[in-house]
Amino acid sequence: MLTVVIFPLLLLHTLAVLTMDKAMLGPFDALLNSVYQWVNTFPYHWWQIGAVSIEVVTLGYLALLLCVCAVTRIFAWIPLSAGVIFSVLERSPDWQVDVFDVGHGTAVLVSTQGKGIL
Repeated sequence: MLTVVIFPLLLLHTLAVLTMDKAMLGPFDALLNSVYQWVNTFPYHWWQIGAVSIEVVTLGYLALLLCVCAVTRIFAWIPLSAGVIFSVLERSPDWQVDVFDVGHGTAVLVSTQGKGIL
C-alpha cells in the first residue's frame, strides 16, 4: 500500500504545492486524505502476493506499454509469456536475509530450510 497508494499521492501533492496557490490546496488535500482513509479501510491482510522478481515486474510493464499503441499491441504476448516462464521456472532461494526494526536498533535473521540465526 505504501508504494502503490501513498508515494504516488505524496508526489502528486508535492507537485501541486509547487504549481498551485496554497489556498487552493485545502480541498485537494482533504480529497487526498479521504481517499487514503477509504483505501486504508480495505481488509488487505488476506492479500498475500509474496515476492515478485524485478524481471516479472519489468516484463509486465513492458507488456502494458506495448498494449497502449495499436501497432505494437500484437507483440504484447512476448513479454507476457516471458514473465509467465520466469515465474514458473523461478526456484526458491537457498537462504534468505530478513531485517527487522526492533525499537532502538535492527535485527537480522539469516534463514535456510526453516532454520535460522538471529
